[in-house]
Amino acid sequence: MATDIGGSGGGGCCGYLFQVISGRWFMMFASFLIMVGADTCKDLGANVCVLSGLLAEVAPPWFVLLVGSVMNFAGYFMNWLALMKKISKPKVWQMCLYICIGANSQIFANTGSLVTCVKNFPESRGMMLGIMKGFVGLSGAFLTQLYLSIYGNDAKSIILLIGWLPALISLIFVYTIRPLKVSTHPNELKVFYQYLYITIALALLMMALTIAQKEVHFSHYAYVGSSVAVSLSNILIAYPFSGSVYIASVLVGFSYGAQLTLLFIIISELFGLKYYSTLFNCGQLASPLGSYVLSVVVVGKLYDKEAFKQLVEKGMTRAMVKELTCIGKQCYKLSFLVLAGVNIFGALVTFILVMRTRKYYSGDIYKRFKDEMAVADSKQIAGK
Repeated sequence: MATDIGGSGGGGCCGYLFQVISGRWFMMFASFLIMVGADTCKDLGANVCVLSGLLAEVAPPWFVLLVGSVMNFAGYFMNWLALMKKISKPKVWQMCLYICIGANSQIFANTGSLVTCVKNFPESRGMMLGIMKGFVGLSGAFLTQLYLSIYGNDAKSIILLIGWLPALISLIFVYTIRPLKVSTHPNELKVFYQYLYITIALALLMMALTIAQKEVHFSHYAYVGSSVAVSLSNILIAYPFSGSVYIASVLVGFSYGAQLTLLFIIISELFGLKYYSTLFNCGQLASPLGSYVLSVVVVGKLYDKEAFKQLVEKGMTRAMVKELTCIGKQCYKLSFLVLAGVNIFGALVTFILVMRTRKYYSGDIYKRFKDEMAVADSKQIAGK
């Protein structure tokens, strides 16, 4: 006698498949794939698009992802057409517009998938944010390897890949990413592990970056620690020795990844998830604004000052050279000491936040979400 593992007849099998595809675990899997292609650029334009957050407050996630897909393909495809000279040579402002559209598209994918995932896993938002941001970090390596596999050494084609691949992934899962009721189902969880174990293995590589949520002040203390680590790396570059740049690079890389994750965790814990789309994108303003102020206003000015000093020592004037060039470790010494001071200040401010929110974190801040899941599960069992 044959065994019907899918239930009673083909309808049971289809129903089971639909249950898995429509569940929040499959949605998380789809979000991982979207995030892999959601970090192709790192510039001011790609980080200040609060519009995606505001749009996510009034529109469903699928619409946010759709807008991002269209912008991604349009922006990068126009760049590729111009690069390949398949269209008339665009003006500078037109190229800037194409780049702006393509770069800003990534934050739509980021907002649509990450924010929805956090809301669907409120009790595990720390772990979720860590894994999601981990996949963003893997994005560059993933796209580079895929580009080499598909296009070989055709350097111009990487723009084309960035144009169509992230847009295609978002379109495939455009209806999968949606807010769901907070509940679990054993069969759904079982299938999730069957098709996702490789993906989870990759995600676990980013667990120096992942901060699991505990009923203590761990998030804030970790943020303080990462700020101190960045300060240490700045000092290592300001006073270099053999191999210090490698140590500093590792410290900066891990600390930056941890800070990005922790920032969004802390925002969700202190301000909730009701307006998380907007708050998430406002939080992302910290990186580009800080980069602009510190790199242009601080580092740039101090570098030029040291370069001009070297120019005077050579008996030359500014009019004699086209660009100011500084040579030696002293060129950035003061700049990195300033950066170290800024990070120490950030650590102190965060420590004050730790003290002010100690009472709030003394209880179970996720109790409401855990209770909701327990009620949903009991209703599901009672319904059977």
